[in-house]
Amino acid sequence: MNPFRYPVGNQTAQSAAHWLDPYHFAQRHAFGLFEWFSDRKGAQGWDFGLCDIECRKALARQARCSGMLFTVHAPWDTQPANHEGRVRLRSSIEFAADVDAHLVVVHLPSSQDETGWVDAMDAPLRWAREADIVLALENTPLTSPDDCERVFAALRRQHGSEAPIGLCFDMGHANLCAATRNDYVGFLDALAPEVNVVHAHMHENWGDMDQHLVLFTGPAARDPQGVSMLVERLLRRGYAGGFVLEQWPEPPELLLAAAERLRGLLA
Repeated sequence: MNPFRYPVGNQTAQSAAHWLDPYHFAQRHAFGLFEWFSDRKGAQGWDFGLCDIECRKALARQARCSGMLFTVHAPWDTQPANHEGRVRLRSSIEFAADVDAHLVVVHLPSSQDETGWVDAMDAPLRWAREADIVLALENTPLTSPDDCERVFAALRRQHGSEAPIGLCFDMGHANLCAATRNDYVGFLDALAPEVNVVHAHMHENWGDMDQHLVLFTGPAARDPQGVSMLVERLLRRGYAGGFVLEQWPEPPELLLAAAERLRGLLA
């Protein structure tokens, strides 16, 4: 079983030689969390079609035996306001239910796509309730704290405060946001307490592009205070979710050092 209160894990990756490599790595090193991200491109990466029902049952059994938690990341361009996006989101929720995952990540809309987006969440929220799954809406580099608050306020008005939905706080994307450039802690501080953070993606950049650097190898290699402050702020908000290291570096053992330092802060 995962010995830490806040599970730390990694994610499938297009850069992996085989789509199962990141998962097997997580198993070998007793990570407490693994995220299945449907982002296959050509022969690289992973998507739902690679796991038939028997594969899904086997994954669920393995997770129960090891104590590993699963989360699922919908395809990056999934938007429930269009039919194709709803199909992708339903596939994500169905896969999550099949492998006993408790949470599905989907990207927040850009400001120009917000019209009709909240209405379009009616069906996905119903599917999530039926499967006992939480939807985690992730801030992208184009998402500001104001955008987050506006969407979540509209969701509360329409679906109530008990809706199975919250924010996936993406540290690297917050660092790229024009309103909080190079200040991901400031992004989090700008969110009202009513925005419930339920999941976290951890990666670094230098404020110029979405590099997905391993934690403590970018700016935090020089000064880790920002990561420490971020963890402190999350816990102060009552955060009880996991932390996904969103990269597959060379060598992948870099993830072990990052996970160990992050666990140290969480302890």
